[in-house]
Amino acid sequence: MNEDVKKVVARILKDIQVEMSDEFDKNFERQAFFSEKWQRRKSPIRDEGRAILTDTGALRKSIGSRTTENSITFFTSLPYAAIHNDGGEIVEEKDFIKYWIWLTQIPYVGSVMEGRLLAKFKSPQDIYDADEKCLREISGITKRQIVSILQARSFDRVEKILKDCEKKKIYVLTKADIRYPKKAKQVKDAPSVLYYQGSFTSEEGILKPTVGIVGARRCTQEAKQCCIELTRQCIKEQEIVISGMAKGIDACAGTVCVNSGSYTVAIVGNGLDICYPAEHERLMERIRETGLLLSEYPPGTEPSNYTFPQRNRLIASWSDRLIVIAAGRGSGAMITANCADKYGRKVSFY
Repeated sequence: MNEDVKKVVARILKDIQVEMSDEFDKNFERQAFFSEKWQRRKSPIRDEGRAILTDTGALRKSIGSRTTENSITFFTSLPYAAIHNDGGEIVEEKDFIKYWIWLTQIPYVGSVMEGRLLAKFKSPQDIYDADEKCLREISGITKRQIVSILQARSFDRVEKILKDCEKKKIYVLTKADIRYPKKAKQVKDAPSVLYYQGSFTSEEGILKPTVGIVGARRCTQEAKQCCIELTRQCIKEQEIVISGMAKGIDACAGTVCVNSGSYTVAIVGNGLDICYPAEHERLMERIRETGLLLSEYPPGTEPSNYTFPQRNRLIASWSDRLIVIAAGRGSGAMITANCADKYGRKVSFY
C-alpha cells in the first residue's frame, strides 16, 4: 500500500472512529446496543429512574478506541464491562454500598478521619480488612478510634439501614459516585455517604452553578420579599438554589423554586423519612418530585442540635456561592456562612 493510499485509509478510519465513538456513547442514552434494548436489572438501593448501566458514569467514560493501518478497536479498562456482554458473576451493588455505610457507622470515627482512612486504603472494604498495624499508620488516628474500627466488624446496623432505604425508596450516594460534586468532596469533613430522594439534573450530577440561600427562621416580610427577589434572580441566571428547608428564609427560597417549576435542592438535618418542621411536608414532597432531597443521616434519624450544624456545612460545601438574608449572630445561617468562607465560597449578606 503506497503512502497516498495509506493517508486516505487513515482519514477514512479516523472519520469512522469519530462517528462510531459517538454512536457507542449514544447507546447509554438509548439504553440499548444500537436498536437492541438493554434489560433493566433490579437493585434494592438503586434509583429506578436512573438510566440502565449507569451508576457512577465510570463505564460510559471508560470506553475508548484506537486505530491501526487497517482497523479500529473499541475497548474499556474496566474489567466488569465484559460481564455485561458475556455474562458472569459480579459482586452485588448492595455489597459495595454496605462497606461505605459501615464506615459511617463506626463510633468515634467522623468525616475527617473517614477521609484520611480512604486516602490511605482507597476503599471502605480495605479499611474493614485492615489490621491494627496498618491503622496505626493513619495520621492523627487515636487508640480509641483504632479499637472502635477493629470492634465494628458487623453489618447488623448496615443491613437495617439498607432495608429501611429499600422500603422507603431512599437511595445512597457515596464519594465514589460521579454525581457527588468535586467541590463538595474536596472539603476535609465531607461525608463519605449521603442519602437522597428525587433526582439529579444529569447522569454526572448537578452541572449548573449552585447558590445556597439561607437566613433567619423568624424574619420580617421585608426579608421574605428580599428572598423572593433574590431567588427569582438566581433562577433567571440558571443557578440551582440549595437551602435547608428550615422555617423562614430557607423555606421561602424553596417555595419560590417549586412554584416556578425550577429544580432545587434541600439538605436536611434528619433522616429523609422524617419531615422537619412537620408543616413543610408538602414542600418536602414537591422537592422530592421535581428536585433533590439530601441528608447524611440514615432513615429514622431525628433532628437535633448536633445534626443541624452538620447540615449547614453541607449546604456550604455543595454551593458555589452563598446568600445570607437577615441572619442573626450565632444563628444556623451564620454557621453556614462561616463554613462557606472556610471552604472558599463567596458569601453575600442582605
